[in-house]
Amino acid sequence: MGVIGAIWEDVLMENNRRIKNAVAKALKGDTVTIAYLGGSVTAGYIPDVGITKESYAKMSFDFFCNKSKNHDCRYINLGMQGQDALAGLALTERYLRIEHPDIVFIEYALTNQMDNESILAFEGLIRKIYNFENSPVIVLLFIPNKEFITSESYMRKIGENYCLEMISVSEKIKNELSTGSIKWNDYSSDNGYPNKWGHIFITTCINDFFNRIWKEKYDQELKNEIKPYFGDYYTSYQNVNFESIRDIYMTGFKYADSNARFPYAVISTNQKQSIISFTIKLRSLFIIFEQSNDINCGEIQVYIDNNYTENVSGYCIYGRNNPTMKLVFKENITAFHDVKIVMRNDNRNRFITIIGIGMC
Repeated sequence: MGVIGAIWEDVLMENNRRIKNAVAKALKGDTVTIAYLGGSVTAGYIPDVGITKESYAKMSFDFFCNKSKNHDCRYINLGMQGQDALAGLALTERYLRIEHPDIVFIEYALTNQMDNESILAFEGLIRKIYNFENSPVIVLLFIPNKEFITSESYMRKIGENYCLEMISVSEKIKNELSTGSIKWNDYSSDNGYPNKWGHIFITTCINDFFNRIWKEKYDQELKNEIKPYFGDYYTSYQNVNFESIRDIYMTGFKYADSNARFPYAVISTNQKQSIISFTIKLRSLFIIFEQSNDINCGEIQVYIDNNYTENVSGYCIYGRNNPTMKLVFKENITAFHDVKIVMRNDNRNRFITIIGIGMC
């Protein structure tokens, strides 16, 4: 069977074997794990309300459970404010790899940027999950903003390359707006975040997808290895906890289990010198840190082989102690490098929480 399936308005149906396997598993009464990766929308954020349990993620999960008459399904929501595919890589390595999800919804069209690194990170995330031993189904979910300027275009190309299921809420809303069936304010009270009805609208798109899958016959199995579309640089991404690094030197920082999803975080302790240094083999380095709206949150400087590379600031007016990642070093060749992380001299009375590092 060809790669491209039928298109029904908002749903692009690709090879359905993985999703049909998940449905069959649920109908047998076995536990099916459904995971959601994304930003604030996936977390359940509603303008002027905050995070709510009435999110599209929870409502679509409940629909699947009810339709399959299986209430032993497991729900994993890893949506967090401002998260992009880089953060998704860290969450996937820390959490999804050991949870063995059967279905993974990925919603990063609003938050993932359009630069080359963001594109490669997104494809790396797709390849990493796609190659899990239990062969989960990946469903790409495209949420719009008012201007309909998102990363959907390149994400569609990646999705088509891997024969993924894709749901474009953007296309569905465009159709509804063009016919006058709805106005933007019905869906959202600002430029992007759906309101309560907006979450119901997204849920309806997903539920429609589930209904169609229930009726479909199995596609033929894809046997050929799928080659990268843009690149596979980030497929080798892994998290590294500070405590696992041999011969690490640390002063002015202490271990603080501040983030349950990423244990072994360290926090600066307002000493004259706050330094972390170690030697490690890698070709790229990421700092994973908590982003806070506390004005006392400070900055670190990162040095590779005694050369200054980047500043990393823990402060953001929109921060909510959410895990954030920043790429601070990248090469094409893997080699040993000396890494030094230093609290800025003029920030010694401030604090920052470093969750760990990521590397390829």
